[in-house]
Amino acid sequence: MSAPAANAPRSTLDTLSYLAESLTAGWELPFRGEIYDYARAIDLQNGYAIKGPFEVEKSRYLIEPFQALRNPYVRQVHVRKAVRVGGSLIADLFVCYIIRWDPGELLWLSQDDDAAGKYMDERFIPGCLKRAPGIMEMFNAPVGRLPSGGAATGRNWSLQRKQFLLPLMSAQIGGLNEGNVQSLGRRYVIIDEAWMSGQSGLINQAIARTGDYPYTKKILIVGQAGTEGDDEDQQWKRSNQAELNFKCPHCHKAQPYEFSRKRDDGSWAGMRWDTNDITCPNGRWNYDRVAESARYECFACRRRIEDNSITRRQLNDSQHYIATRADGEASIVGFHIPQEANADISFGSLVKEYLYAKEQDNEYAYRLPLQLWYQKYRAIPWNPNLTMDIKRAIYEPYDVVSTWPEEAHRFLLVDCQKDFKEFWAVVRAVALSGESRQLARRKLENWDEVAKLQAEFHIKDQMVFIDGGYEQTRCAEECVKHGHVGTITVGREKKKFWFCWTLLKGSALGTFTHTDANGIKDQRIYGRLDFIDPNIGKAKTRQVFAYAPPFPGAPRSTLHAPDVPGAPRSTLHAPDVPSSSLRPGREGPQPASPASAESGGQRGQGRGPAAVVASPQGQSRDRAAAMRVPVAARVPYYVWSNLHVKDILRRHRDQDHAPKFLSLPDESPDTDVWSYTAQMNSEIRDQVYDDRGRKTSIWRPIPRRPNHYWDCEAMFIAVCAIVGIIGSQPGT
Repeated sequence: MSAPAANAPRSTLDTLSYLAESLTAGWELPFRGEIYDYARAIDLQNGYAIKGPFEVEKSRYLIEPFQALRNPYVRQVHVRKAVRVGGSLIADLFVCYIIRWDPGELLWLSQDDDAAGKYMDERFIPGCLKRAPGIMEMFNAPVGRLPSGGAATGRNWSLQRKQFLLPLMSAQIGGLNEGNVQSLGRRYVIIDEAWMSGQSGLINQAIARTGDYPYTKKILIVGQAGTEGDDEDQQWKRSNQAELNFKCPHCHKAQPYEFSRKRDDGSWAGMRWDTNDITCPNGRWNYDRVAESARYECFACRRRIEDNSITRRQLNDSQHYIATRADGEASIVGFHIPQEANADISFGSLVKEYLYAKEQDNEYAYRLPLQLWYQKYRAIPWNPNLTMDIKRAIYEPYDVVSTWPEEAHRFLLVDCQKDFKEFWAVVRAVALSGESRQLARRKLENWDEVAKLQAEFHIKDQMVFIDGGYEQTRCAEECVKHGHVGTITVGREKKKFWFCWTLLKGSALGTFTHTDANGIKDQRIYGRLDFIDPNIGKAKTRQVFAYAPPFPGAPRSTLHAPDVPGAPRSTLHAPDVPSSSLRPGREGPQPASPASAESGGQRGQGRGPAAVVASPQGQSRDRAAAMRVPVAARVPYYVWSNLHVKDILRRHRDQDHAPKFLSLPDESPDTDVWSYTAQMNSEIRDQVYDDRGRKTSIWRPIPRRPNHYWDCEAMFIAVCAIVGIIGSQPGT
């Protein structure tokens, strides 16, 4: 453009100069380099661990995330990183880049508003933004000029801790909360420390702000790992889940940074350290000595990779990512960066933190340090399975249809699911020694299939145990449909009893008080027998009841329940307990209390079921059974201690000084959460504080891990205690 004439009016000169500046600015050549190339000119200062111009060569694991942010085919970049690897720096440099070279509406979110404001004031604005070339000139430029006199109109463009305002873009900075994710549409969304949102749904709401920019949007999620299955983890699972790899300095084989990795021959690669009298005197770790012995062992050549700055820099120079999920969404990429990727962090420091966390977990049952170690140092979402060895039930060949001479009882244990849409069942035979054999385990679809499984394995009504923790009354209604009237010898008398399916329910209580016929009290891991009336719920008292007559027209006989004052004490419910085992002074399991019976009718009619003929051990069936006499009856009901029963089950499962606990073979892999093995490892023992601030132990389900077979086997242990196989007193 030619210079304006010297004699031109002043207003004309100003106008032409203004136009020349505008056109010149519009003709500025675009920046074609990578984000990290632009960032080389940024002199990082306040709040940054490494001050001075940014050098990506010192942190090569940042190269590919920066490249992905400029890739026009990538819409979402997820950086799951450990602490002290510069993950937040990715967001800082990216924001500087888009302000300068690719402006668009920005929503930048952190854990909360206060943290976001503090980060802006103390780190990003003074230490990065104001030192980025070309940016402060944009904020300091006047909003406009007057045609004459050259005086500026209005204010400078806004730069505040919660908002940026420039001609071609605006930025909103704040916490990840409901208010901030309901804002206007945004081309850019950055979510820092996304793991802190848990399962709030806020990440999805923030991402939804980019809906107006389907072809140009960029979403950056950065931060450590949280808990498996939380919102951050769900976003990660959408990506290609690229793992950071390095090449061994000796054999040059690529391998991921893994703290420990098992080889096919059972040996281990990864972090190694010495265990001897120097590093672990008297069984206690000397953390400084352990750190001195730390090294990395190559998975391929098994050679030592020493813990020194030169070697760690060699690993840094060979870093690259390898995607581990081929079917991830094409527009979403993820990068996993553990802490050992940082060449300035020694292997020894990682080992020290790990051993300290393991010590707290093993010796004090304090698991939080170990959880934080996985989340912060390994960038791995927490899952209790990370520290739990999968235990498989022992297997020995046996024929489930052949007679087992030692078999004393055979139980069917059923775990009911919501709305009774499915049932999980286990059939077990047990000897008086406590040794048991699993005869069947199945997923069933309805109550009829439960009854068919009972018939298939010839299991008596009183040996079928139903989990009453869900829809207790409806379960009781089903139980009374499956029963019979039988007789049992007590002393010299034969007495009639109502036998039907029995309800069980786990309890948070540790023990329950029992009182025998002599008034002696003791503590047991199951409660006293109670009853459920299908029509009115849990019975509050035990009442006088009538038994079914031996044949139509015979007079009804009545007995009093033992809670009624003045009533004789007798064993009223003894599921499959021979009369010889009913000794004075022992409070055995007691039967349900049948109500009045009426002759005639068909099975399922009236208030109760008719009997089904079989031949129970130690019992004789009433002839009324064969005549399908409907009986009005209540359902026997026991509660059992979750803690103690599952403690015993754990020992049976692990064969930790326990009777043989044989199970059918499980061909499914451990990774199949629905397999028997996985379900038998679906709960962990933990310590929590109760409402009174007291530390107590519980068995806690692992999130998103089915535990139905575990519950069935726990019911088996409870039943063994009820019938006296577990916990019986000497001489009884």
